[in-house]
Amino acid sequence: GGSGSAPSSPTRAISLTAPAWRARAATGAGSATFWQHPFVDVFKYCQIDGDGTAEKRGDVKDELDREICKRVFRIRGSVSANNYLLLPGPRSTLKSLGLTGEYIYLQLKAVGGKFLLVHLDFIVATTSSFRISLSNMYTEEKVSYHSLQVPLVLSGWAVVCLHVPSALALCRRLPTHAFVLRSVQLCASIVVRNVFTSDNRYTLDTLPRDMRMDLQQGCGDSCAWIHAMSCQLQRGSDEGNPNLHSVNTDSSAGDSVRVTGMLATELSNRPRLPDPYLEVSRIAGVSRKTRKIADVPDLVPRRFAVFVCCGQGQEAVVWHGDGIAAKHTGSAIGVLYAASMSLITVHPKTGIQHCHFGHSQAVDVLEASDDGRWVASVQTADCSGPPLIRVWHVDPSGSLRCVSVLACPALASVHAAAFDPLAKYIAVAGTDLQGRQQLRVWDVARIVSGGNTSLLARQLSPDWDIDCLKFSPFEEMQLVSCGKNSIRFWRVKEDGHIPGRSAVLNSLGRQAHFTCIAFEFNKCGAPYVPPDNPIAEQRMFVGTSSGQLVQLSCKDYSVQAVFPLHDGAILGVSANESCVITASADKFVRVWPLDFKSFYLHAKHDSPVVGVDLSVDGLHVSCCMADGSVGVLDLQSHAYLNLAHSHGSSIADAAISQTFQELATVSIDGTVKIWSLESMAQTHEFCIAKDTPRVVEFHPSDKHLVAVGFESGTLRIFDIDALVMLWELQQDIQPILGLAFVKERESGGAHVVTCSAIGSLTLYAESCNFEPIHCSEYTPSTRPPEGCSAIACVPPYLLQYLDPHCVALFSFPTLDSMGKLRVQNSEICTLDLSFRGHFAVLGTSDSKVHLFDTVTGSLVVSYTLGASTLSAVALIEPFTNDANSSIVMPPVLIAATSDMLIRSSSLPNEAANLQRPRQREQALGVQPCATGVLVDEQVFIGHATAAHRILLSHNMVVTASPSEILCWTVRGDALELHFQFGLSQPDGNAEGHELIPPALHMTELGSQLVLNEDMDDDVVAATSPQGDLLDINQSENLPVASTVESDQDTQEPSKPPNVKLQPSSRMVSEDSRLHLLYLTGCAVLCSQQAFSWQPVSGFLCQIVGGVVQVEKLRTSLATSSREVSGAGATLLPHSLLVHLPGVKALAVDLEPSGRGLLAVLSAEAQEAGGSLSLSVWHLEDLACVCSRKLPSCYSVLDLHTHDSTESDAEDMFQCAAMPMLLMLGGGRSVVTAMALDSGRGGRVDVWGVDFGNCVLRCSAEVAQAPCSLALVSTNSSEFLTLCQRNVIFWRCPPEDCQTSELQFQVVEEPHGWAESTACMTSFCVMKLSTWNLLLIGTDVGHVWAHNADENQVLADLCIADGEPIRAISSAQWPFLVCAVGIELRSFTLEDDPQGCLQATQIARPVLLDGQIVSVQMRGSCAYEGVASTSANTLWYFHTTRGLRVQLHGFHSSPSRVLKSNAAWHLPNSSSNDARPPTAVVTGSDDGQIRLWSHGPSPSLLQNIAEFEGDSPCVAVSFLGLDLFAAAFLSGSVCLFSLQSLRIVSHLSAYRRDPLLVMEALCPSSLVLGSANGDLWHLRPPPISTAVGVDVDGSQWSTQPLPGSSRGAAICGLACDCDRSPRRLLACLSSLELRVFDCFPLGSCRPSSASTAGGVGRRQPAQAPVRLLRSWIWPERPPTHHTGHCGTNRKTEADYLELLSAPPIVATFVILQSGAKRTTDIADLVVVAAPPALCLYVFGCLQGTVMNRIDLQPSLAPVVRLWAPKVQRRPQARIPAADQSCVGSCGAGCGFLLVISRDQWSSLSLEGGGTRAQWLRQAQPLPAVAALASSAAAIMGGTPAVCPIALSTPAAVEGKKQIKSGGILLKSDFGLSLWEWSAD
Repeated sequence: GGSGSAPSSPTRAISLTAPAWRARAATGAGSATFWQHPFVDVFKYCQIDGDGTAEKRGDVKDELDREICKRVFRIRGSVSANNYLLLPGPRSTLKSLGLTGEYIYLQLKAVGGKFLLVHLDFIVATTSSFRISLSNMYTEEKVSYHSLQVPLVLSGWAVVCLHVPSALALCRRLPTHAFVLRSVQLCASIVVRNVFTSDNRYTLDTLPRDMRMDLQQGCGDSCAWIHAMSCQLQRGSDEGNPNLHSVNTDSSAGDSVRVTGMLATELSNRPRLPDPYLEVSRIAGVSRKTRKIADVPDLVPRRFAVFVCCGQGQEAVVWHGDGIAAKHTGSAIGVLYAASMSLITVHPKTGIQHCHFGHSQAVDVLEASDDGRWVASVQTADCSGPPLIRVWHVDPSGSLRCVSVLACPALASVHAAAFDPLAKYIAVAGTDLQGRQQLRVWDVARIVSGGNTSLLARQLSPDWDIDCLKFSPFEEMQLVSCGKNSIRFWRVKEDGHIPGRSAVLNSLGRQAHFTCIAFEFNKCGAPYVPPDNPIAEQRMFVGTSSGQLVQLSCKDYSVQAVFPLHDGAILGVSANESCVITASADKFVRVWPLDFKSFYLHAKHDSPVVGVDLSVDGLHVSCCMADGSVGVLDLQSHAYLNLAHSHGSSIADAAISQTFQELATVSIDGTVKIWSLESMAQTHEFCIAKDTPRVVEFHPSDKHLVAVGFESGTLRIFDIDALVMLWELQQDIQPILGLAFVKERESGGAHVVTCSAIGSLTLYAESCNFEPIHCSEYTPSTRPPEGCSAIACVPPYLLQYLDPHCVALFSFPTLDSMGKLRVQNSEICTLDLSFRGHFAVLGTSDSKVHLFDTVTGSLVVSYTLGASTLSAVALIEPFTNDANSSIVMPPVLIAATSDMLIRSSSLPNEAANLQRPRQREQALGVQPCATGVLVDEQVFIGHATAAHRILLSHNMVVTASPSEILCWTVRGDALELHFQFGLSQPDGNAEGHELIPPALHMTELGSQLVLNEDMDDDVVAATSPQGDLLDINQSENLPVASTVESDQDTQEPSKPPNVKLQPSSRMVSEDSRLHLLYLTGCAVLCSQQAFSWQPVSGFLCQIVGGVVQVEKLRTSLATSSREVSGAGATLLPHSLLVHLPGVKALAVDLEPSGRGLLAVLSAEAQEAGGSLSLSVWHLEDLACVCSRKLPSCYSVLDLHTHDSTESDAEDMFQCAAMPMLLMLGGGRSVVTAMALDSGRGGRVDVWGVDFGNCVLRCSAEVAQAPCSLALVSTNSSEFLTLCQRNVIFWRCPPEDCQTSELQFQVVEEPHGWAESTACMTSFCVMKLSTWNLLLIGTDVGHVWAHNADENQVLADLCIADGEPIRAISSAQWPFLVCAVGIELRSFTLEDDPQGCLQATQIARPVLLDGQIVSVQMRGSCAYEGVASTSANTLWYFHTTRGLRVQLHGFHSSPSRVLKSNAAWHLPNSSSNDARPPTAVVTGSDDGQIRLWSHGPSPSLLQNIAEFEGDSPCVAVSFLGLDLFAAAFLSGSVCLFSLQSLRIVSHLSAYRRDPLLVMEALCPSSLVLGSANGDLWHLRPPPISTAVGVDVDGSQWSTQPLPGSSRGAAICGLACDCDRSPRRLLACLSSLELRVFDCFPLGSCRPSSASTAGGVGRRQPAQAPVRLLRSWIWPERPPTHHTGHCGTNRKTEADYLELLSAPPIVATFVILQSGAKRTTDIADLVVVAAPPALCLYVFGCLQGTVMNRIDLQPSLAPVVRLWAPKVQRRPQARIPAADQSCVGSCGAGCGFLLVISRDQWSSLSLEGGGTRAQWLRQAQPLPAVAALASSAAAIMGGTPAVCPIALSTPAAVEGKKQIKSGGILLKSDFGLSLWEWSAD
């Protein structure tokens, strides 16, 4: 290939090879690159100068042309057939050039006035040959079926440009993009300089350097530019030929057609398909099982997944070929796996996939080099040729580039391939045509620089079996192989031989099959041991089919040990110098130490593990399974990540769910799999033993059902969410070959219609529980061809296959026969109905597609597609404009053919006929019709076998073949328009076929909504007038109010009748520059009812302080692993319910029947004893239905005043002290319960919700405080209350009843309960068919079963003897889940042989991260639910699968640390996509450090990692983009790497002096403050963030700083900039403030004259800071102030109290004048000394007080002051997103946030600090604890603020651009993200 600086072209739509195994073209999809780009030098490619592949015949001379001063070939002679230059020659091993460039550039000059001739031979669609001839003998362009003649007139040197697709378009029978240039023949008389191919369209001015004709770029005076198709001679440019790519033919018939060269009017005015129309986005392949292993009954695949480099990573040591080690920037790991004939790279962290094509057959062997930068893939042999090896180079971006193709014509198959450690050689082992083993070694060292490969050595091995092959890393050019009964060592000689010797195995080699090899060698280590270093200690390991691992010496090749490690065959092994990883047929992957005494860890899979690979860093293991799955095991965290799933056998059928955007596939191995269309991740799986599925379809509406037809004639319908089979029906014993799941208009349900192998049709109705309601009369029919569906249904039509020449048309759902459609002279291979059912589409064996009108039965048009049999078709009708009936989108035909191609074409000539209404005729029959012409035809490669299904989705096409599933992204909006507007039309429009979207103006398509500046902000934020909804994502994700059934013909938003919508306010008042974007956190420790889940409606609501977070949770079990992150549950867009009565929410509950009603209890005040309010909300539009204040007896009791006298009842008292509520079925009543303050009693009230009013219906008092509430049934008015010693039944009076008394009955006590001291802890009600079962859990591990209808004790179940059952729940009989400690135990209830009820545990317990507090299980799935824990986390779980997914979580201890690396993001691009995600760190008093990630747009915050410290974390500072330091109270400092997610260095030098604060001065400098008043300068050594590199604490350097004050603790540090600060201030507990000047960055570096030693021995030349000024609080110290001396504070609690309530707080304030800072160094300091109700503004330079500001009373005491900092970057401009954080308050103004424990406000400083103005009233902090008593475990932290980068919206034309930044605000239970905007 050539090289140049030309711009790269878009991805080609086709890349074909002919013959396939000889192709040199390597194509890709998405981000894949090509070896033929940007151009190919054909002469260089064929090595024309030497003994290459060219043939020179006759008078052909190589000479120097004096005109252009370049070497040329002069071809002369009178007979062109005897004087020519042919590329490639007939004797060459290269039979085809294999070039796919759309443009061919020939640099030619005629010889005098003699004739010239150029032949270009192509292979089109792999079978057709086509020749294009250029000559001055022709006078006009002439085309036939096999050739095209183009006139060419030359007068001097010229560049002839030929556009191949335009030439192929002249021949109707050939596709325009499915071509490969096979050969070039240049005949006399002509002078040729070179020939080039490219996908880029060049001009003389844009030619790359290698293609230029002279030394100057513009050569119009010496060279002509000729477009071959128009023969227009132009000088210096290609202007004047706008129709270069388009050709047209006239209407004359015959073998030749005259070409005009201009575009016809009907073609130029029609809409065109994008080029390319389809692009591959996702692939799911089928496992290739080709390996036979002894003792393994079935065939298994070879290893098909390896690690490769994937983008830039950390620094690492890389060994070069000269043996010299050098430090380079390494690459992050990625996983490359083979899926059929494509290669897919996946980044394990991001999940981003890239598909790479190039093979024409399935890939059997995949191997990568040790450094992950070279890949070899071997495709299987087929009838067209032997195996083909492609060598790929991994680019720095992570994409693959094919650099060489190695043909193996002497081999019949390849079993193994291997790179040497330096990736200079590649060896393969295979079987030749005589069945002998062959070894081949190629030298590939020169291919990266454009050189060729050479066969270095070859060896026949007829007597030795080779199943695995590896290069030895200890001795150069040594190979090791293993197979049946042998382990051999081979040495590659210079003479081309590979002699070998066998290892001495003795009895071990008898009847043994050795399967895999690994060496005790690190991939990044030195590959070859020098002579002075003996290799006696180096070992290798060989796996066997009996499960043993053989250890051999690499010196004498002797067996050292044999270890029995597995119960099945070891199929894969990988090793380094610290461990060995084995993979076995027993489904285990195990990690062993080198002594093999016991494995470190193991992971069990669902199928045999056939291969493993160890990453370069040694921390990850890739696992590939026999069923095609690929996963990655993290050796540090022991986490397992599933990357890909696959089918183990051929795919029989596929279907798409438009509602759930899912794909269902069935395989002949009996599995049914559900995939997510967006990611192609497997979400569910069903397996039916001893039956083969044939066809599959989804439920057409919103029910998550799938129907599958089987070989036995059985129809099975599965519930996907519940993972159960709902119906099993069998009407016929013949196989079901056709299936349709169609929506029923009248009942709103669905119909299922099946077709058996003998043609019988059966109709099932969902309204009749899918019982058969109609069977059609028997119509004799034959079995359709393999892959062809027996029926196709689009109401009101159904098409059925009858015989090879006929199909039947039926009406649906009546199944009345409407006639037969016949095709003559060919056999029907596939059938379908068009998108809207207007046409029957039949594909036949003669490569034709026939379109029949379903109304008249007439043949509309026929088309010819290539020369291959059709296997699947899909037709999309034209899309028309309602204004002028013009065609907006032409009809599109997508077809699959037997040559494994996918073809897309538009049908312009017949578009008018396809949309014209027609009336039904009396008889159905075939009418004569002319053959149509396909235009815009595009051909795509990607399938290894012919596709049999084509499925359409909104912006995606899915093609399914037996070997793979391909998801194609559709370019343009044609398909989306049909789904957006076409599906809303009535189905089966029999009167006309126009598809007109209702009320759509086509000019608005693709446009964006532009908001006026003066638009009300409430209108922009939400669609409802209340303004309650603060939407987190884009505007299109805002909840849209749906319609409800009503007697009136109006379309009002969905809400209960007679609802008066109440207005609410935002959390932002006067200061319009702060807008809440998102809130993340968890507050399940506040209350037992902190969350509520309703799977029917999908709502999950949880309390986060004063906000209720509302989201939709859709469960989709994606994996069977024990713990996953983000799989198994999908969180849909969040909304925040902010306008609540009072300030904090206490309890929530959702209406049980799924009507979307939410009840909320909220407190009016922060302190205990405040009044409560009850409110009910409608969640669809977040409208308040009603609210009222509760009686005075409803107040939260102070938990500290309750004296618990019961044993083990601490949690019960907390529940009793908190209020509870319960919504009854229908949402008409709400129950509240509360413990009374006057004793142990409690109160129960029932409130009537009358949509606008909330009235007390009835009330009662109980002797014992209620602890929990529960419904007896969803639709009844009965409920229960749980107390410590009893349970009470309650029944509400009917609404029309005059009485207001509650009826109650105490549950019958179990025998011996009165004498027992146990307490009841939890209860639930289980619904049976005719009665209800009440289950009560106790604190002694027993569960009492009661008949809830008869109030009788049934049984005593011992669930956890002696352990308290904290929660119990059940969704349906007979499954029960109990929470015992941190375990969720699942049981099934059944009768024992004596008829007594017993509980049997059915699955392993699901372990959560803390004591389980509450469990909720509802809905149809008996195994899934949501649970909260004492670790302040909320989990989704599935008990039978052992699945757990953390939904929400936050610190469970007081937190006070918040930092981000926003200041370290370089402004290197104006694009928001170029900005990397921002890292955010929080720390808590239990030593936990949480790492969060946030993208550049207002997206969700994600918790990505957690670290544990030895003491409270008190400070965090970033030292770079990917490195931060954390200080702990115990005196230790740790450095954490974001790349490796681990501690890279640790220092424990301050054990006797607790650390309190820390700030970073530069990437190598930290300042720490201690409790004793010391200031220390700490300099860590240079840190490499590479994995596995640790820096000892002795290498750190420390230095005391001036300004230390012994006795007064340093309680605060602040800088004026997060990066390279110039000012530093320190706050002392003695109410003193000290300001320091910081030195420039360079002086902070460690001195080079440092000496080795302990901490503190290396000292810098000078201190990095200098004391500038001290300042003491001018007023009288506060009354509680005692000096806060460090010597007086002895305990950890004292130090934490000092940080929670600091005696003095201060911050720098940056003055801003417009868009510029008034100074680059901060001068103003704002100081507060709680509880003083004032702030002081202090000038550093003047040393004077500039202003005194009175505080708002609710803000006292102040605990945090924050102002935007200087964003100082050397030689860099501050981006707009950061400048916005600085503020814009006028000339010389600043901005300040003032934060107290639970309130905050904003302050503006103007006039250099002399004037101040409050911008907002103090408001509650989001996510603050509801009450101090309700969450004492988390209270005591400190609010914190940090900046974060947000996207900068582009300026709208004519509008002012808005600059935006962001801040994160941390409170007790979460983080709130606020947008900071400034004009």
